[in-house]
Amino acid sequence: MTARAALLLPLGSLLFGAACAPPSSGQGDQARYLEVVSDAGMSAAPALARCAEIEDAALRGDCAVVVAGRRAADEAPPPEEICAVAPEGVWRDECHFAAAEGLRRAGRRAEAAARCRAAGTFANDCGQHLWQSEVRAIAAPARGPRPPPFAEALPRAQSVYDRWAPHLEAGTDMAERFWRRFYQNGFEKRGLLDLGECAALPEDHRERCRGAALQLMRTRLDLDLRHLGLDPCGLPDGLAPHARALRLVPDPAFDLSLRDWQAQRCAPASPPTETP
Repeated sequence: MTARAALLLPLGSLLFGAACAPPSSGQGDQARYLEVVSDAGMSAAPALARCAEIEDAALRGDCAVVVAGRRAADEAPPPEEICAVAPEGVWRDECHFAAAEGLRRAGRRAEAAARCRAAGTFANDCGQHLWQSEVRAIAAPARGPRPPPFAEALPRAQSVYDRWAPHLEAGTDMAERFWRRFYQNGFEKRGLLDLGECAALPEDHRERCRGAALQLMRTRLDLDLRHLGLDPCGLPDGLAPHARALRLVPDPAFDLSLRDWQAQRCAPASPPTETP
């Protein structure tokens, strides 16, 4: 069973496990759970009543998540009542996350954001789910070989930010995460990390753009160089010799970021042992 952190076994696994379980006092729980998850047309109120009867905390939590995720936007009971049935902690947080996604699909922006702010452990990821598809469509449109310059796309991204900020700026890390994802989506679509792409931006966005590129570079150190059998802790000549593998345009800022990464991640070299 599930909740966002090891947490989401496929429904088929749950059904199989329930069907194959030996007779036990938990069979009533399994029957109630299966009644809810197998009947997509069951309205929220009776489904929640079944969930509330489940004694097993994890199964009851997963049941509430299912109900919250498929509840119609204007259907009773409200999401906070549904999620109160889930055990406090990760299951209740996951329930609010599921409710938020359904409300977003219905265009209920303020209500979706309120569920994210209530999502505890998942508040920041939940908030990102509300705006990320709009950001990706602007920074990295699916059509066309190359996304627009950042400076050209920025006003449209700002309008998305301005729509969501009143609901998410307090209570989630939107102020930092939104712009990091905007620039990283653009760089990921381009493939090439080129800090020159940031030059035409206003100063505050120039730094956000450069920071996003530097973070992607550090991710590629672990993924791309290690895949090639290279140790990122042993690059005495900086990144220029590996620019092609890392898909970047060499820049002193990348080398400085590399040295910071090495200082944090790499063990200091052992001093040579003296021979008597």
